[in-house]
Amino acid sequence: MKIFTFFILFFSSLLQANDIVFLGSPFSVVESEKSCDKYVESGICMDVAFELKYNVYEWYNENPEPEIIEFIGFTHSSGLPKFTSFNFSLVHLKKVNDHYLVKDIKPVVELKDEYIICVDKQLPYFSECINRQSVTSYLDLSN
Repeated sequence: MKIFTFFILFFSSLLQANDIVFLGSPFSVVESEKSCDKYVESGICMDVAFELKYNVYEWYNENPEPEIIEFIGFTHSSGLPKFTSFNFSLVHLKKVNDHYLVKDIKPVVELKDEYIICVDKQLPYFSECINRQSVTSYLDLSN
């Protein structure tokens, strides 16, 4: 437990101040009435912005206060973003102005008492994933 606590503190110190990382699952996905350029100051906008609400199961760099978080995600195609179909996800958000925006989302599955992440590119089905590791190991290696 001490090693895990140290790992969380170490990982938190490496993230940018406006970044947050958590394990969660979607419970509300609504297409935004605002266009992408209302959220992104510069760069390439995507076709559709979504207002997302996720249940938070575990925080990796924040105090565990809110059990629900709201943020904005984007997609280049019609329909819902693929990541909203994942039961569990490791979500990395960046705060821009007054909104949290998706920086990265990876699918996660729960096996026994551990959360396992697919480190391959986003795949439609976890069963297609070849490179798997625990979320804590993944976060430790990504630093």
